[in-house]
Amino acid sequence: MKTTVYNIDRIEQLIRQFRLEKEEFLGLVSEGLKKELDWEDIFKPEIQINHLKRIDKIFNKGLSYYLDPTPPVQSKDSSIFFRKEKFGTDLNLASKKIVNQFEELKLSLSGLAKLSDLKMDRVLPIYNITQEAKAVAEEVRKNYTLNLKPTPKNF
Repeated sequence: MKTTVYNIDRIEQLIRQFRLEKEEFLGLVSEGLKKELDWEDIFKPEIQINHLKRIDKIFNKGLSYYLDPTPPVQSKDSSIFFRKEKFGTDLNLASKKIVNQFEELKLSLSGLAKLSDLKMDRVLPIYNITQEAKAVAEEVRKNYTLNLKPTPKNF
């Protein structure tokens, strides 16, 4: 079996971020195996590549994320899971992954906007459910519909 050196701190940070229990994490990594993996199989200086691939199936970060030697950033700005303790409901792993994907996309877009000097200010006004839907739709249509009259062939 091929092994590689990896950054243990990055996996520990993801486990804390997703608030996985030790047994739950090991169960997810061992899914489909005849012999379950134990904590020592994963948290040692070198890890088998197939174990690392199993871990990546859980977190979807890419193998390069685990191989990066720099310490992971764990600040309140890095994830909502570090800012909030309760969410009003118990989030399962799939919903935590969706939240994490959204956060990563938002960070990527804001980084690209900063590099391209693009302003990401909100253009649309904020509407609420107490407003009449038809009036809101007409206002949005009036202000944001393109007034192009293309020829049918070009359209």
